Parts: sequence; C-alpha cells; structure tokens
Amino acid sequence: MQDSLNLRSAQTTVSSFLGGFCTLAVPHFQRDYAWDKAAVSLFLGDVDQCRRKRVTAAPRPHFLGAIVTSPGEIPGTSRPHQIVIDGQQRLATVYMFLCALRTKYQETAENAAALGDAQEFADFFAARAENLIHTFERTSDIEFKSQKSIRKLLLNKVDDPYFERLLTGQDREASRVSHDRLEQANAAIVEYLQSLFERAQDNQDAHRILETLYAVFLNDLIIVHLSAGSSSQANHIYRVLNSRGVPVSNCDLLRASTLEFASPRLGSGEVGSMEQAWDNVLSGGNLKPDEALEAAFTSRTGIHRKRHQPVDQIEEVLFSSVQSDEKATEGEAKGILQAVQQLEQDVVAIQKIAGGEICVAEHPSFTPVFKSRFEAITKVLRQEYCFPMLHAASVLSPGNFVQVADLVERFAFRHGVVVKAPIYPVSAIFEKHIQIIRETPDQFSVGDLRNDLATVVSDFAGDDVFRERLNALEYGQDNNKAIRYGLVMMELMKRWFDDGAQGKPVCRDPTRVVDFNTVTLEHIEAQNAANMDPKLRPFINSIGNLTIMSQGENDAVANREFAAKRAAFAQSDLAINRDISQNETWDINSFQDRRGDVVAKLFRIFQI
Repeated sequence: MQDSLNLRSAQTTVSSFLGGFCTLAVPHFQRDYAWDKAAVSLFLGDVDQCRRKRVTAAPRPHFLGAIVTSPGEIPGTSRPHQIVIDGQQRLATVYMFLCALRTKYQETAENAAALGDAQEFADFFAARAENLIHTFERTSDIEFKSQKSIRKLLLNKVDDPYFERLLTGQDREASRVSHDRLEQANAAIVEYLQSLFERAQDNQDAHRILETLYAVFLNDLIIVHLSAGSSSQANHIYRVLNSRGVPVSNCDLLRASTLEFASPRLGSGEVGSMEQAWDNVLSGGNLKPDEALEAAFTSRTGIHRKRHQPVDQIEEVLFSSVQSDEKATEGEAKGILQAVQQLEQDVVAIQKIAGGEICVAEHPSFTPVFKSRFEAITKVLRQEYCFPMLHAASVLSPGNFVQVADLVERFAFRHGVVVKAPIYPVSAIFEKHIQIIRETPDQFSVGDLRNDLATVVSDFAGDDVFRERLNALEYGQDNNKAIRYGLVMMELMKRWFDDGAQGKPVCRDPTRVVDFNTVTLEHIEAQNAANMDPKLRPFINSIGNLTIMSQGENDAVANREFAAKRAAFAQSDLAINRDISQNETWDINSFQDRRGDVVAKLFRIFQI
C-alpha cells in the first residue's frame, strides 16, 4: 500500500524532525497561522502535563498529530528541503516554544554570569542555548556560493516576515489576523515559561526547570511524519486528514489546490491577484467563509450540497483542471485565475445579501420600501436558504429581480418564519430555477417559480396551518422579529387594503419606509394594567394585543394603560395605530376583533 501511494511514514519526535539538516517551508498557497488562544492554551497544557510527569520521574509522551510533507527544492543549494503540506500550526507553535526556551536559557546565563560566583551555571546555560540554535532552530548552508544561517522553519510568505521579527524581537506591526494570532501565541508561551520561573529561587532551581522543559521538547512531543513522493499525493493526504471533521476550511483547501496548480504558469502579478481574491473570500463578513462559499456555489451551479460534504465536488465543478495529474498549461492556469476571481465576486455578492444589501447596481425599480423589505428578509429574519436564489436572480432584468425578491420574501415569511416548515423541498425548487437562470435565462418565468413554491406551501404551510400559527404568535424572544415584521408589512400595505386588496399585495407609497430595525413592539393594553379586562389577561402577549411604534413613541407610552395610550395612538405616524385609537376601550371584544383583522390581513399579504 505504501508503495502504491508513494508514501513513507515514521513515528518520531518533533525534535528529531527539526534536528536534521533538512529545512522546512510552508508554501505560500497554504493558509495563514490560525491557532487562537484556546488552541495554544491546550498545547501548553499538554506540555505542562509532560513536564509534571518528568518531575515525578514518570515521563509520558504526548502525540501532537501528523505532519505531511512533500519534496521541495531551494535554488542555489543542494540541501534537503521539505514542503509542509499539513501540520504548520503545530510546527509553528512548537518552534515558538523552542525559541522561547532558548531565550530563557540565554537570559538565565546572563543572570548567572552577573552573580560572579556562578560561572559554571552561566557556561552551561549559554552552551545549551547555542545547542538549541544550531541543532533545532537554524542551520548553515551554502546558497549561491555564500554561507548563510537559515531558519529551519519558514511560514508562508505573508506570515514569515512577521514571524522572523517576532522571534528576533524586532519592531513589527501586525497587518493580518494571523499576525495577531502569532503574537498572542508567542506571548502565551513566554507567560507560561515566566510562570514556572517565578518559583525558582536560585540557579539550581532554574537549571531543574529548564532541563525538564528541554527533556520534554527533546523526547516527549511525538509526531507521525507522512512523507509523500509528490506534492499532489501530499495534497491528497492533506485533504483527507482535514476534510473528515476538522479544522481546515473548504476555502483553505481550495485556496491551496488552485494556487499550487496555477502559480507556476502565472506571472507574479497574476499570482498576487489570485491570492488577493482568496484573501477576500476568506475574510468573511456577514457569513462565515465556508457558508458564503456554499451559497455562492449553489447560486452559480444550482447544486445544493449537504452539510460537511468534502470539497472535491466544488473543485471538480469550478476548477476541474486542478484535479488533473498533469502540470498546468498557461491557458489552464489563467482559466483557474478567472474562476477564482468569479468565485470572489459571487462570495462578495452573497456577503452583501447576508448584510441586507441588494447585490446589483442601483435602479429606479429598487424603491426605498423594496430595499427595506429586502434587508428585513435577509438580514433581520436571516432566511439564508434564500440567498443563492436571490443572487442568481440578480442577473435578470431589474423588474424580474424585484418580482423574484418579492415572491421569495413573502414565501420565506410564511413557510420558514411562521410555519417553520422543512427547507429541503424549497432547496430543490430553487436549484431547478437557478439552473434555468444560469443556462437559459430567457426561459426563466417568475410565474413558474410562483407555481412551484405554491405547491410547497400547499404541502407544508397550507392555509389552515398558516392561520393557526399566526393566531398562536405571542410576544417572546423567538417570535418578536416575526411579529414586528408582520405588523410592518400590514402598515406598508394599508392603502392597498383600503383600495380593495385586489391582485398581488403592493405598497402604494413606495418611498415611505417603516424601518424594521428601529420600530419596537408595544402592548396595546399594558401587561400590568390595573383595570385590565380579566378575560383579556390570558391573551396579553398575543399578536392581537401588540403593535409597532417608533422608539420615541414607545418611550412616551411604555407600561401605561390603554386609556392613557389612546391619544398617542391617535397621533401616531402609523395608520395601524390610528385605527387602534378608534376603540374607546380595550377589552376582550376589541382584542378579538383586532386579532382577527391582523391574522386576516397577514394571511392575505402572504398568499403565494
């Protein structure tokens, strides 16, 4: 099996792995340093367990995990060199621990020398520091006829210059999240070592602490080194190790494979453009990078993937040539660059949608009310399964885009927000229409989409179920956004209802925005009203006893009884509040009339 995979495996210590003549480098297409404080804290906890076991003369090794490498070359030299395909987080953290330990030996040597009568200790500590440097930290070699001292571990090109300045104590300025993480990791390691030295009272104590830590580094940190015969084989192993339930994101995997495949045939400017595109994809925003990637993939292809599927399918569809065993041609490399830049555009658009923004150029069809409603369904009510459909529809004419967004919005509120029906049948419909839009946009029909969604509504969110769920809506953390949204829609459609409510629901005043984000819910009869109709009390939190008000109006009437609120309702900017003020009293009958009116109007607005 090892012969067929062209793979060699060996269990070894991390000190042996770093202690040879070979140098190691993280390729520029691999992700940046990603360990956060929690991950570094776990590593230091493992190191400390090993240290305590050695103190009790019962050493116990700790398995750090697998390191995957492929062969590499350094121009101008013949020394052995390996590319780190997987394991850079562990290696970088261990390397920082090694350098911090070496620094502690140097500081302790200087302190011992300063005492005058501890030269033996000073010489020992200094010699140990030199041993760490020359055996594990750096190596000497001839490069282009010049002798150089070379760090044995190099990170990718955006992290390594900062890594060098961090390890050597030079001035530095973090420009990436990974730089901050490197800084935090190093600070945690230094703090850990310092906490141990706070117990040392003399050179003998310092010697014991340092030598115990040195023994842990030398003997107790175990890895499995998987050395592949080629970079493609190493990447395959890397993908299997990191796509079966853990930490490396699908975006990271695709970044690595596309850059490695295309970089050799692209100019430096083109490689930089591809790296920048991936940086933009990985920067996240309103969605996590992998969530945005999945939505962008669905919106581009009409393929809805199940959660936690391996990334191979995305690579096969968007970057098919990467899966070839052959080296890239110039045309294939440029094709990969264009595909990555297209993915970047799609992800940026999806992130905008998730933030409530329309992802196409401004158009008169996009009225203030339409924009406000778009933000409500995407950002406020967070109907994420709709994002791919809304993005795909952005290539249609502005008029058709508005119709699709209106239909999707009203469907999502009924099906997903109020009834909380299953999403899987909707995904199949969206996939079908996305494929039509992408492949034959002239054959796309909003009417066909409406008919398909109406079928799903009939099956899962029918009229009886919808009425029942509307009647059951009550004030509470899980329902407040839905109630607020429904009442805002009632206000926006007030003139349409006054005109007879014919045809599709439409806002007759498209410039008068009622901001979903700023309006608040207010009880019509206060929850603690002294003169409340006793029959009303069980329904005090029902949708029939709730309305919307601006924050200022709410502050003016908060917790007052209906009789005291009535004048404020009469003067409200919102028509639905002025209607409430027509009631002279608020009892069980007026409540039931209003609940019936609210449910009937929401039922009419959200017909598909």
